[in-house]
Amino acid sequence: MEFNLKGSSDPFLSINLEIGDRIFCESNSMISLDDGLELNAKVNGGILGSVAKKLFNNKSFFTQFIESKTKSGEVLLSPQLPSDIKVLSLSKDNPICLNDGSFLAATEGIDLNIKTQKIKIALFGGRGGLFVTELNGDGTVAISGFGTIIEKNISPNSPLIVDNNFVVGWTKNLTQEINIKTTNKNIFQNLFNSLKSGEIITNKFSGEGTVYLCSKNRNQYIHWLRYVTHIAK
Repeated sequence: MEFNLKGSSDPFLSINLEIGDRIFCESNSMISLDDGLELNAKVNGGILGSVAKKLFNNKSFFTQFIESKTKSGEVLLSPQLPSDIKVLSLSKDNPICLNDGSFLAATEGIDLNIKTQKIKIALFGGRGGLFVTELNGDGTVAISGFGTIIEKNISPNSPLIVDNNFVVGWTKNLTQEINIKTTNKNIFQNLFNSLKSGEIITNKFSGEGTVYLCSKNRNQYIHWLRYVTHIAK
C-alpha cells in the first residue's frame, strides 16, 4: 500500500490499495475511489468516546474505512480545510496524539482511540477541546494541518513553548504544561488578560519527542469567515 501526495499546494492524499488492503479515514474526507473499492463506516474510537466527542465537539460518530476485496485501486482523500498533509510511519513504541481535526487516514494496523485531556488543557489549550485522538500501532498515518506543517524535535534540555492553536499533534511521551503569563498577581485578572490577548496562554512541551505545527490558526480563520459573512449580509 502506498501513500502519496498529489498537488503542490493543498494536496490530495492518494492511497493505492492492493487486494486485501484496508484503510481508515476521517469522515467526509473521501473525494473519489476506483470502482471495486468499498466504502463503509465504523464507530469512531469506541462507543463512549464517540458519543462524548459528538456531544461536546460536534464531531462525526463514525470513521470511514475503505477496503479492496476483489480489485486493486486508488482512493483520493482531502481535509475539510485548505491544509498541508504529512505522512508518518508509526510504531507501537511511539504513539502520537492529534488535536481535533488533524487525523486524515491510517492503515489497518493503527488503533484510533478518543482520549480525554486534563481540564486545564481542554479549557485553555486553544484546540482539541476535552478530547484528542490517540494513534497507536504499527503502520502509516496521514495527518493534516491548516497552512503548512513542520515538525519540531524536543529534547529534555530544550522544551518548546507554543500557541496551541498551531499544534497539529505530538508524540505521546511528551508532557504538556499550560501557562498564563502576565505580570498581574490576581488570578482572575491574569485569566481575563490572557483570554483577551490569546497569545499569553501558552503550551509548554517537555521531554523527548516531536511536535507537529501548522502555519495557520484554524479558529481565527473560522471567526474571520463568520465576520465576513455577517458583513456581507
